[in-house]
Amino acid sequence: MYSLVSAAVLAQDLLRHPYAARLAEVVDRVLSLTPHELASLGAPAPDQVRRRVLAACATAAHPTGRAEPGTTATERERAVDVLDGALLGSVEDLHRLLLREEPLRTAGADAAQVALDAVTATWAGPAASLSDVGVLMQPWDAALPLVGPPLAVGGAPLRDLLEGVVRRTPEQWERTVASHLARRRLSKGWSTAMHEACRVAWERGRLLEVARAQLAGVRALALSGASAAPTGGESSAVGSSAVAMAVTAAVQALSTADVLDERTRTALLGDWEAGQ
Repeated sequence: MYSLVSAAVLAQDLLRHPYAARLAEVVDRVLSLTPHELASLGAPAPDQVRRRVLAACATAAHPTGRAEPGTTATERERAVDVLDGALLGSVEDLHRLLLREEPLRTAGADAAQVALDAVTATWAGPAASLSDVGVLMQPWDAALPLVGPPLAVGGAPLRDLLEGVVRRTPEQWERTVASHLARRRLSKGWSTAMHEACRVAWERGRLLEVARAQLAGVRALALSGASAAPTGGESSAVGSSAVAMAVTAAVQALSTADVLDERTRTALLGDWEAGQ
């Protein structure tokens, strides 16, 4: 269900994952592997270890809603929180995406498996035994530095945005959420603009670069904590969803800014800029 064409959707879903920052790092590193790095990956871990960690992924403690017992949230708001907190995809969906794309699409079977194992171990987190995770990650960690090549799109404006995500105050995020909710009530302009920016990225052959930018946004937002914090008077689900949509839209806009029309750029950047 995941696709690089809709990297913003992938980013918003990863933000629901409890280990979003680390997972975004690993997925980005897989997407940026060079032929030399692929060749450096050794033999994958034993199948039985992989099976145990994959089983742990199915029962991992992923978010099932953010409304806590005893709060004043209505039953409807609690239901929205539960639905909004649920992951749309699975680790297998993420594997399928990576296997469809370069560099894993044409990589050797062992190298591809080592990369997928790194994603699996990160997805499972402490739901899997520490020793199994260590064994599954060992071929990956032994061969590669974590940091991949720099982003090839967006330039200084995108770097400024990613740094700004971490620095934003709760009051700034509240303005962003208010802007998003007002726009959503008035029109579907946000969705139209995002579809246009995704189409342009595909036409210009930038899907990989834009996806890596979205993953950088996931890491910045997850580390900031803003995507999981209640915002103003809105339910936590509504606030966190609005924050995620504002950041992914801004990342999409800046990654394709040179080939977007002014109307589309304005629609995608509006909620982020409302918080400045």
